[in-house]
Amino acid sequence: MNAEEFDFDKYLAQYDPVLIRRSSSYRRAVTFDEPLLFAYIYRKKALSQGIGEVTFADFHLDLAEYGKTWMVPKQYNATKGNRDIFVAPRNMGKSTWLHNILPLWAAAHGHIRIIAGFANASDRAKERFGNFKSQLDTNELLRKDYPELVTPLMRRRGFSVDDTQLSYRAVSGFAFKAFGVDGDALGMNIDDERPDLIILDDIEEEYSEEERNKRLARIRTSILPMEDRAHVVMVGTTLMPNNLIHQAVKSVKFGEHVAWIEEERFRVHHYKPILLRDDASERSCWPARWSLDTLKDMRGTRDYRMTWENDPMAFEGRYWQDSDFKYGYPTPIVGKLMSIDPAVTTTKKSNFTGIAVIGLNRLTKQCIVTDAEEVKLAGERLRAHVLKKLAADPEIKAVLIETNQGGENWAAILHHLPVKLQYKHQGGTGSNKQVRATRLLTYYQRGAVLHAAKLHTLEERMVAYDGRKNDDLIDAVGTGVEWLLFPSSKTKKNETVYQA
Repeated sequence: MNAEEFDFDKYLAQYDPVLIRRSSSYRRAVTFDEPLLFAYIYRKKALSQGIGEVTFADFHLDLAEYGKTWMVPKQYNATKGNRDIFVAPRNMGKSTWLHNILPLWAAAHGHIRIIAGFANASDRAKERFGNFKSQLDTNELLRKDYPELVTPLMRRRGFSVDDTQLSYRAVSGFAFKAFGVDGDALGMNIDDERPDLIILDDIEEEYSEEERNKRLARIRTSILPMEDRAHVVMVGTTLMPNNLIHQAVKSVKFGEHVAWIEEERFRVHHYKPILLRDDASERSCWPARWSLDTLKDMRGTRDYRMTWENDPMAFEGRYWQDSDFKYGYPTPIVGKLMSIDPAVTTTKKSNFTGIAVIGLNRLTKQCIVTDAEEVKLAGERLRAHVLKKLAADPEIKAVLIETNQGGENWAAILHHLPVKLQYKHQGGTGSNKQVRATRLLTYYQRGAVLHAAKLHTLEERMVAYDGRKNDDLIDAVGTGVEWLLFPSSKTKKNETVYQA
């Protein structure tokens, strides 16, 4: 469906607004076969988050139509159920729709009785399931209209049959179990029934070709056979070359033969950020959120090709080129930040500790890297070096250290500094170094990062970077740049301060 031409007001005009507000039975009746209306009535906040009004992309409208296929019961004479892969730009609400809105709609109306939901790890599965369960616990309108769904199934002695952080069974007969993709889900069976719906949501991570093949084998030999006739939906974003989502993109973009997709009968749906009208003019995939000019401004960067277009060639070849480095020192510069990406040992084989000093011009929204170096120092020697650099540059007002290695021990190592000590733990996609490097390259290519002068070591590392080589100095710059450019994204943990 075309979001640019879709008239949502006209769509809503088919239904009585008074009855929608006042009548539970009316709401249940009109949303029975309308996932889009269900989303508007019961999950309106999710549809308007970050924008202020309800808007849609082509992707969302297509998902609402796709959800209707779940109304068809399992075909017991079929060898395989419907299997679909959805690939779309980042921040498009893929999980919100496919792991929350549509399952809520299908569960509320009894279209789906048993769901098996998978993520790349049990923690992520718990998060996805927690978002679903939160609606059952806190969404007052949903609780009013579907009491059988929101009420846990209880044993005679008053204990719930199954109501945990990873599973739930309702009085209605609905059940949802969440798993890490490598968890034990073999033979999932509830009251002699197997899943009607299997969700594979961001099941990949940064891994080798061998590990990717093991993950695929796990899906094909353990997960899909849980119920061959179940509806299966896989959703994700490209994170590295030739992973499963890359292969799905290549199968439709280049017509490549991908054996597992064809053999398992998956249909691939690939959504691009910039679409063509019938007259060959361009439009945004989600006009209300990203203007065409915004997307065009990003087009051509490696980040755009990888996480927006899900282009499998995004990581093939070098990252930085000499033309990506721009120089200047636009004033005024607010207090500088020293960003440290540390190594925990100082042996010959250990990584360097990367140290970068970065300032921010709030008027131009540009970061200026004034210093960047690599050292092999640890403990008190590293602290002494940091103190020396702070004394030499009194404009440095804070030290930021990545805590993925060493954890909060860094507060004890870098004790009694004359400036604030802040720390950052890289989690989720932030733990993928290729993704972080690609984002940083995008900031360079868009002119959001300048070098105050020629920084030979940093620039040599960037030009030589291929996604595998030493990246500690690049990480130090990237972490500091994002800390300065996006202060609202810091979590309370990240903002912990240790003062001298």
